[in-house]
Order: sequence, then structure tokens, then C-alpha cells
Amino acid sequence: MEKGQNVLICPRCGGNKVNSINDGKNYLLFTILFAVSIVLIPVAIVFLFIYLHKKNVSKKAFLAICLECKYRWGISKDKFIEQQTIVKNNEKLQA
Repeated sequence: MEKGQNVLICPRCGGNKVNSINDGKNYLLFTILFAVSIVLIPVAIVFLFIYLHKKNVSKKAFLAICLECKYRWGISKDKFIEQQTIVKNNEKLQA
């Protein structure tokens, strides 16, 4: 493997150039933005229900995205934190 990390490996292509995101925060942001407008309060309520559903029912709110083949998959919170810690440490070493 070339540059990258060894915490997350893409299940499709085997690459280690993987980015991870916390998907649950996006719905909360949309809820707040839509709630500002009185006309869009029903839309804000829908996004709020989606956010609550993702937060409580779907435990895979953390996603990994392969930068080589663009495959997306759910990861555990522990893997997410471990990968983020390694990326931050690598950035500090390169600076």
C-alpha cells in the first residue's frame, strides 16, 4: 500500500486512502436552517425526524469514504475516533 493509514481499509478495492465523516450532524444543520423560516417549518420538522431516526435507530452515523473508488460504508464510533486521531497526528508530524 502507498501513502495512507492502516485503520480503515476499503472493502471494495482494498485501498487505504479513506476519509471518514460524521453523517448525523448534517440533518441537524438542515433542521436549524429550515426552522429559521416560518414557511418552511413543516420541512424542518421532517428533517428533525430524520435526524432523530438516524441518531437513535441507525447506529452507523459514521461513514468512511474510499478516495480511490468512492465506495461508502458505515463504521463504528471507535474506528472513527481512531482514524481521526491518526490523521491529526500525521498532520502534526508533517508540519
